[in-house]
Amino acid sequence: GYFWFFSASNIEVVTKVLKFCSNPFNAYWVFAAGLTDVKTTLTYTDTKNGTVVIKNNPQSTPFVAVQDTKAFPTCP
Repeated sequence: GYFWFFSASNIEVVTKVLKFCSNPFNAYWVFAAGLTDVKTTLTYTDTKNGTVVIKNNPQSTPFVAVQDTKAFPTCP
């Protein structure tokens, strides 16, 4: 997904969730990158079991990339 805070022509954060349900990983991966230093909270919810993963980036801090390959270990 693409997200903006102030103008649709100014993308601030890009994020994706990937299904990687094969050995040795067996998880859904969460990635995000940003072009901002605005306080950001990203909330990801596993709609199957209700598990929530929250990623925060503090105000005035360049966005730190998210590369969570164990976010949702909920593969079938």
